[in-house]
Amino acid sequence: MAKKKRKNELPALAKSWERALRAGISPTRKERKSASKHTIHNYLKTLSLLAAHLDEHELPATVKTMRVGDLDDWITLITDRTSAANAGHHYRNLVAFWAWVVKVEKMVPPGKNPMLEVPAPYEPQIKRPPLSHDQGHRVNHKRVERLMRAVGLQGIHLRRKIRTTVPEPSDQPVPDLLGRDFTADAPNSRYVGDMPSLPAIGQEGPPTCLWKGAASAIWPV
Repeated sequence: MAKKKRKNELPALAKSWERALRAGISPTRKERKSASKHTIHNYLKTLSLLAAHLDEHELPATVKTMRVGDLDDWITLITDRTSAANAGHHYRNLVAFWAWVVKVEKMVPPGKNPMLEVPAPYEPQIKRPPLSHDQGHRVNHKRVERLMRAVGLQGIHLRRKIRTTVPEPSDQPVPDLLGRDFTADAPNSRYVGDMPSLPAIGQEGPPTCLWKGAASAIWPV
């Protein structure tokens, strides 16, 4: 008795789904808006990988015979071979595909959608602190980078300051009369001081300059 030939509907359905995506036909939107090339490529890649997996293991590959366990095993296989994030990506693509099969093509009744019983893979969430504005807007760091590139802004890079010019010690605006020698032979013989700028409480405008002096009364031993 001849063995019955398997039928894989996914390649033909992928072409029909691609035409629907380009035409903007979506089971979740009333208005038509064509999907991007990147989105269509990702959707078709998921169906291609699933079709190859079903053919390799000779599993049912029609929308009426596909089993929940086979789809769940494929998602688990992707998680083990790559990552949970990649598996979640293909899982969401399959959810979109079966929504189109059920709601647009009406090839199977809503209760026969196998993705309703396939559990979503666990994807650990990477917590990133959101950038906050004074008005409470939550902005992702990638959006900030994109907007800065669009207007030609660049962040400050904290680099080491390179000193290329060394001043001449003898060329000073104020001569050093003490020669850095603060030793006094007698009281009230040498005075040093500075003029710091200190803002007063409630003061508006530039800070006030105060004279702060000290008498050197260090006796030699």
